[in-house]
Order: sequence, then structure tokens, then C-alpha cells
Amino acid sequence: MKKNLLVQGIGIRIQKTKDRGRGIIAERNFKKGDVIEVAPVIVMSAAEKEYIKKTELFNHYFDWGTDSKKAAICLGLGSIYNHSWTPNAKYVYREKDEVLIFTAIKPIKKGEEICTSYNGDAADKSPYRFRKNGKMVDAQ
Repeated sequence: MKKNLLVQGIGIRIQKTKDRGRGIIAERNFKKGDVIEVAPVIVMSAAEKEYIKKTELFNHYFDWGTDSKKAAICLGLGSIYNHSWTPNAKYVYREKDEVLIFTAIKPIKKGEEICTSYNGDAADKSPYRFRKNGKMVDAQ
């Protein structure tokens, strides 16, 4: 099997990880503050969000809007970044442009996995749950 599943052409690629399925790997060095990716999103209503919760997209959507009632499906590679309690990247919402901007919050070396905190803030250590093999589990 090919190790690199996709080379994005913007300095990142999708690759199988040892223990977390697919992940995003740096194809070059990133400095703190570098933009890694600007990913467009498809915004869905609060009613549509309820349907997402019953599908595999549950693990890949972002809460959207100032009240987080809507959902956003991130295009590009935005929905593939893995979670870490000690992330090396973050994402910020730009609602008016319907994009998520992923940036390095510390230096990232070529070959290193790029991870974000699924809570949206590296300092937020509140529990986060996702679906794995049909069961809800805590983020590691």
C-alpha cells in the first residue's frame, strides 16, 4: 500500500498514522504563525446538524455560528486533522467568508503530524467525545 495517500501541493499530505487512522503530515517546515491551510466550508442549518449526528460525518463536522447551532463540513483537508491535547496547530473561523484557517501555533517539522484541539482552543482541556466503531469514546 502506498504510504502517502495524497500530496496536497500546499505543504501537507494525508497519511495513515500508527494508531489514529488518517492524519495530516507536514511536507515542509512551518514556523509559528504560518498559515497551513485555508479550507472552505459548507454551512448547514441546525435542523441538518441533527442528521449529521447519526452519520460518519459526526466525527468530521465543526460547530458553526456564534451560538454553535449550525454545522460546517470542512472541505480541503480540514476535517482530517487529528485531535491532540498538546496541538501544534489551531483553527479559526471566518464566518463571513465561510472558511476555517489552520495555522501553526509552534514550529512544525517536515514529517510531523499536524494536530489541533477539537475544543478549538489549546488551553481548553474539557472532555471531548467522538464515535469510534459505533461507540462513543473519550478523546485521547
